[in-house]
Amino acid sequence: MNPASRPARRRHRPRHQRPAPFDRFLFGVAYYPEQEPRRRWKQDFARMRRNGVRVVRMGEFAWDVWEPRRGVYAFELFDAAIALAAEQGLQVLLGTPTAAPPRWLSAAHPEWLRQTADGRPVDHTGRQHIGPVHEGFRAICRELTTALAAHYATVPAVIGWQIDNEFHCVGSLDFSPGARRAFQGWLARRYRRIDVLNTRWGTSFSAQTYASFEEIPLPLVSRPDGYPPHPGHLLDFHRFSSEVTVAFAAEQSALLRNARARWLIFHNGLFAHLDYWKLSDHLDLLGVDLYPGFGGSDGVKAGAWAAFKLQQCRAHSGAFLVPELATGAAGSQRRFLETPEPGQMRLWAWQCIAHGAVGLIHFRWRTCRFGQEIYWHGILDHDSRPRRRLAEFAQESREIARMAPRLKGAVRDTRIGVLIESEQDDAHAGVLECFPAPRHQAEHLLGALRARHLPAGLVHARDSFRGLDALILPSFGHVSSPLAARLRAFVQRGGFLIATARSGTRDGHNQALARTAPGPLAALMGATVEEVGGLRTPLLSFVPSGGDPILAQPGYELLRPRTAAAVACWTMTGVTASRQAHPAHGAPAATLRPLGRGRALLLGAWITAENAAPIVSWLAGLAGWRPVVAAGPGVEVSRLITPRGSLLFLLNHSAEPQRVCELEPARDLLTRRSTGDAIDLPAFGVAVLSQR
Repeated sequence: MNPASRPARRRHRPRHQRPAPFDRFLFGVAYYPEQEPRRRWKQDFARMRRNGVRVVRMGEFAWDVWEPRRGVYAFELFDAAIALAAEQGLQVLLGTPTAAPPRWLSAAHPEWLRQTADGRPVDHTGRQHIGPVHEGFRAICRELTTALAAHYATVPAVIGWQIDNEFHCVGSLDFSPGARRAFQGWLARRYRRIDVLNTRWGTSFSAQTYASFEEIPLPLVSRPDGYPPHPGHLLDFHRFSSEVTVAFAAEQSALLRNARARWLIFHNGLFAHLDYWKLSDHLDLLGVDLYPGFGGSDGVKAGAWAAFKLQQCRAHSGAFLVPELATGAAGSQRRFLETPEPGQMRLWAWQCIAHGAVGLIHFRWRTCRFGQEIYWHGILDHDSRPRRRLAEFAQESREIARMAPRLKGAVRDTRIGVLIESEQDDAHAGVLECFPAPRHQAEHLLGALRARHLPAGLVHARDSFRGLDALILPSFGHVSSPLAARLRAFVQRGGFLIATARSGTRDGHNQALARTAPGPLAALMGATVEEVGGLRTPLLSFVPSGGDPILAQPGYELLRPRTAAAVACWTMTGVTASRQAHPAHGAPAATLRPLGRGRALLLGAWITAENAAPIVSWLAGLAGWRPVVAAGPGVEVSRLITPRGSLLFLLNHSAEPQRVCELEPARDLLTRRSTGDAIDLPAFGVAVLSQR
């Protein structure tokens, strides 16, 4: 499980196509022995085994158990729990508990407590109250990780580690005085001279020039009147916050690998202001904690939300884990997510696998009776009585165990890639948050592509584009020279590239380019932007050649073809005849340029929830994209390619039965029945078809 021992077929693939670095499927639950009476442990582990559990995740919040006093380590509680789990044939994934510093540490170092943007310390009442920006805290974490690694290196049942827990979830940013000093030091190392920083940021606006790095404050804190921070300042602060977190994870990963190279190392995300591409360099797998209820109470919307999260994880990691998968109603304070309907928990599990998950760990075995998550329900309720969720969990475990051999070496079939990169969203947030961010456009695009049952997925902008037929670039403000060159090569080799509004308009410091948009993409696109504007009301639509009008909101770009041809034009909609003609009326809204064996399309509009479906429909006709099957939009279709053939996953996220048509004859591996050219899925039903 050590990255150095990965086969070449894994290392040299595009990252989004990497298979698992191990051969078995990890199925299990989260368990917290420090929160349960000891008399219950043996019974719990035996019950887990009977219901199909093979892996138990534990320990990520137990720092005060492992180190009750500074430098005094106590392993007995977890040693006993791990031994009992091993007696039942269960393997264990431990978590470095650095997300929950103990009270003795908070009391000894109040200067390490995070601060909010308005200057209030984050008290010791939960977790992530101390951030890794403080070197003294990092040193204590290294000592703890070293002690844990040395102690468990010879325990066979411990097969791996989760590093920390959900970076940037509760405390994503730190505004303490220590964070300010660290940020100033980071800027000094990055720019070396203050005049260089002033030039790169553009501090001559509003007399913001700095005379020294020590003058630079943290963004978001100095203007309580809500005046926005400087775009370059804010972007670098997010970069700094990400680099601190990645370095923190890298330290723990190196210590664990030095103790036992075969351990599986992973982390569970995904949250804002963190470069998971860089973080994944120090992991075997990235994980995503999945609670589809956050996507809404409607099953179809919840499924679409979950699909986007799963695709984000796959884009960064290839094969990935789900260290927490929802099992019941989830709530604390101001929110309460619905209990999954019968069959829905199993559906979500198979959805994870359909997107490339090689391990599922349900959260949690038993609902906690105290603390902030007493209504964050697990497999069992507080009374431990067996109910519907346990029965569904057991069914799920049996099906996955039977299917696991077929999942070895699987990669997801992706032909249409929607590009993502977290730094693009951080840069966008510092300039024009009122326009759809790259991430939000990617989410709308993926939803529309998924609803048409096209073989689409998210791809990281730093990944290889090999094997893809089409790429969509959703308003990447900064297009670096290397990325522009790779996009050009992709088109010349036969790819279809689509870029949306405001692509290629800023540099890496969030300054606007002095070049005509789309800047570094202009030659590739064969068109430039003559005018850009916002739309507070639905004033304009664009009309593809031979197509119906598509609403453009919240803005437009008027394009000027150079070596490209116009394939859509702007038209006024929803206005009275007395209204003066809009300057964009009749002007090109999209251009298409052949280049080499491929084509490049520039679209002068943003992708929104309202226009994503008709835009994808238009692009599908233009590019000749064909759906994998015929089905309603509530059905999700995903294909995994394995050494033994392909697996077609059909997932019904609606509460009504759905029919899927235009299938090749196949065998449903879950029911073990042969299928014809159509199949009926019950509400929240799943089919996994084995195909050649």
